[in-house]
Amino acid sequence: MWTLVGKLLPLFAFSYIFIKVKNVWSYALFSPVIMYIFQIIAVVNEDIGSVDKVEFFYCLPVFVTYCFLLYRYKLFLNRQSAKQDYKRELVETGLEGILNHESLDRGDEE
Repeated sequence: MWTLVGKLLPLFAFSYIFIKVKNVWSYALFSPVIMYIFQIIAVVNEDIGSVDKVEFFYCLPVFVTYCFLLYRYKLFLNRQSAKQDYKRELVETGLEGILNHESLDRGDEE
């Protein structure tokens, strides 16, 4: 159990850092993430005496899926952040009427 927790904690930490950091170097975190996923699979499958190259190829779909989902989640958060920044900028400049269609309609009636 402790071995599994010792592998999951860094995996979550690296995933969190990857999601929050907006620099290019954050993509280098895929390497430790893949390593920890590989180690977690080896810990869960205790009946395997040694982990070899064939085991790595069996784990490859898990790696690719996890990295793809992590990347898509990061893109989603970046887009949401950009939308909020754009809305905040419009409100600060006094153009919040663009955000609200009702205020544009009311402006036409007056």
